[in-house]
Amino acid sequence: MQLKRQVLVGSLWSAFGNSGQQIIGFLIFIYIARLLTPAEVGLVAFAMVLVEVLTFVSRLGQVEVLQRNRDLPDTTINTSFWILVVTGLLSTGLVLAAAPFAGLVSDNPDFPLVVALLAPFCALQAFNAVPEALLRRRLDYRSLSFRNWIAALSGGLLGVYLAFRGYGVFALVAQRVVTSLVQTICTWLFLRWHPRLTFDRTAARSLFVSGGEIMLAGFAGSLNQRVADAVAGTALGASALGFLRLGWRFFEVLVTLSVNPVVNVALTTFGRLQQDLPALRRAYLRLTQFMVTGSLPVFFGLGAVADILIPFVFGEKWMGSVMVIELLGFVVIGTSVNAFFGPVMIAVGKSRVLLGQSLFQLVVTVIFVLAGSPFGLVGVMVGFIARGLAVAVYNLVLLRREAEIAPREVVRAVLPPAIASAIMVGIVEVLKFQLVGRILDIPLLIILIAAGAAAYGAALFAGDLVGLWRGYVRDAIASIAGAFKGGGPKATEVPA
Repeated sequence: MQLKRQVLVGSLWSAFGNSGQQIIGFLIFIYIARLLTPAEVGLVAFAMVLVEVLTFVSRLGQVEVLQRNRDLPDTTINTSFWILVVTGLLSTGLVLAAAPFAGLVSDNPDFPLVVALLAPFCALQAFNAVPEALLRRRLDYRSLSFRNWIAALSGGLLGVYLAFRGYGVFALVAQRVVTSLVQTICTWLFLRWHPRLTFDRTAARSLFVSGGEIMLAGFAGSLNQRVADAVAGTALGASALGFLRLGWRFFEVLVTLSVNPVVNVALTTFGRLQQDLPALRRAYLRLTQFMVTGSLPVFFGLGAVADILIPFVFGEKWMGSVMVIELLGFVVIGTSVNAFFGPVMIAVGKSRVLLGQSLFQLVVTVIFVLAGSPFGLVGVMVGFIARGLAVAVYNLVLLRREAEIAPREVVRAVLPPAIASAIMVGIVEVLKFQLVGRILDIPLLIILIAAGAAAYGAALFAGDLVGLWRGYVRDAIASIAGAFKGGGPKATEVPA
């Protein structure tokens, strides 16, 4: 019972901490983006492609390795730390070595300096991996949450000050590095652990193998957005990448608030049901129901009001991001199928399948985004949507084969909210046509959001009442309760 309470409290703190960090960061980003140009935002995003990829590699999956093995001796933990000291410094050195050649992919004279100044990010993230893993092992997500908030505020306030003083792109650079520095300092202060000068070669080999497998499984997934950034930055320029990043900031915040909490529930739920495939299948379908019911109207609704919201909040110079935000809802349709694929494969012991899927996802991303890039930012977004749908189809095939989850049932879980969201968007567009130019932006946004929410709810319940998807709303609400009970949902199949 004590463990269950610790897990629940830890999960709540984790969700609270991640959500708080995203909200703090997004509010600060709004202010900075009003002062900076899309090209300046895009320049830092372009530089972070290399930095974040090497940062991911430098951590070598050690957080997950140490977190899942509770009985590791101190010698192994110290060995992991010294491995990451080396990988972190090597990654930082690689970024510094690559900085002089950055001018080959960008004609901005500041780009090599931006890349070089971001290099410490790699080492800092590697240095805090072991203490972060130890805090997670203790289920001390409260300390991790405070760490995230303090770091986000510290780096964000410095970025705001520098942007206000006219430092442009370097305000964003300083924000990134200082946020990572404060995050690392806080992690060590909260943990109160000191590494020792011990190194076990046998443990090091084991850590390299197990951590490398985890790193490779997640590496392709981590590259997906970076590939889109790299293509947009190289083919379309820094301004286009700035528009893309603004739209994806909305995506990241909303995913953190509406998708990730459900995924966190899935990680625990599927693990409990790994020996009971029928129950696991029901849990997957119900959690998918719950997630799409809450997330699709948010993303499609945001897209419907983006042409009013973006110039009001960020200024007219950011109108190029409107199209990106309008298309995010279509990205989420694929995400709704793909979000729980990893937890299901882990639960049924198919980690190698997950690795193969990650590589397929990376290849498909490169193909579709490159194919779309000649058509500008619209082409890149359409390529990303096509990539999500292609991966969803691939995942459905694997879910049928490995977990006996029928694609038809997954489609039935996603279709009602998608139809209701389409009706909602149609009503919002009609209201915009009637009201734009007649009332001020704030009252107009309030009216449109309220009308959209009412239209979505009415469409969903109407379809339920007339039998198009009878029982769907009840089952979507019940799904999360069944997940918390840990026994899996008990009701029948997802209704047509």
